[in-house]
Amino acid sequence: MGYLKVTNKFWQSDICTGFGNRIPHWALAYKIAEHHDFKFTILLDSFYWPETTYVDFPHTESTFLDDNLHGEFIELTMDESILDLDTSKNYYLNGDRIENVEASEPSTVEKTGIFYLPPVYTLLKLKSSYLESLIKDKVKNAIGVHVRKNNVTPVSMDVGDIYERNTDLYKAYKEVDYLSDFNELIRIYKSHDTKNLERFTDNQLLYISSDISTTYRDLKDMNEQELFSLFPNYSDFFVTKEIYQEYNCIDYSDIIPNYDWKFPIGALNDRGLLKSGGHSNLVYFKKVLRDVVDLFSLVYCKDFIPALSTWSVFVDQYRMEIQNGE
Repeated sequence: MGYLKVTNKFWQSDICTGFGNRIPHWALAYKIAEHHDFKFTILLDSFYWPETTYVDFPHTESTFLDDNLHGEFIELTMDESILDLDTSKNYYLNGDRIENVEASEPSTVEKTGIFYLPPVYTLLKLKSSYLESLIKDKVKNAIGVHVRKNNVTPVSMDVGDIYERNTDLYKAYKEVDYLSDFNELIRIYKSHDTKNLERFTDNQLLYISSDISTTYRDLKDMNEQELFSLFPNYSDFFVTKEIYQEYNCIDYSDIIPNYDWKFPIGALNDRGLLKSGGHSNLVYFKKVLRDVVDLFSLVYCKDFIPALSTWSVFVDQYRMEIQNGE
């Protein structure tokens, strides 16, 4: 039996883990493995795929990779050759040219090859059935809203600046009247479809998922203000505070309210930076847990208002598979 190793290259930092960009590559690896009767095991590096701590990826091995333990890997070419691999060898899905094969419904009427294997996103399940039940119970009547940085950042701000310190980012946010933008978002949602108007009840519950409070720099480079912004209180955060006052909102902190999202005592050094080692690992995986709670909360809401992001695309695809009974 061989391995299919999946690229890490869309992981950008401890904070911007790029899950929405990485997941199509795992899905393609799964379809390749399925096509070969699962004579391949999918291989992920657990540091760059931290979601595997909380989410079950079927036919997948997640470990801190040491290539010396698995032998040579052959880089896959993104063409029809992926349908005829030697299952005794190891292959590497490097992330290049995936657009050649990623479409699930190509225009051809002939249902052949990798494209028409069954959808796979709903195979991803939370490892904790208790957490899953908490999420489903909290959001069953909610409409999920994903608020992305590009929904909030003023058009005058250079895209590269969203990676800088929070102080710079927050200063730019003050140029934006986000409550008005949010009201418009809801108005468009309600007017788009009569079913949406019926679905959006009086005092409608909204689940808020967002990355607007955090920069994308590594943990080791963040000051105390930036570190604490990893686990925001959106009802107090100045960009979203008015939304919580006007709408009936919940977020990740309402799903497991007794969970300690904060930092352990002594986690910061004298310069206000996170100490290396166990402390940084704990914060990293807490942040990933927050992301996982956001992800599955949006999946299980009764409806979803997306943002322009690969995160939203993944949620949409997962929800579509559920609705289609796949």
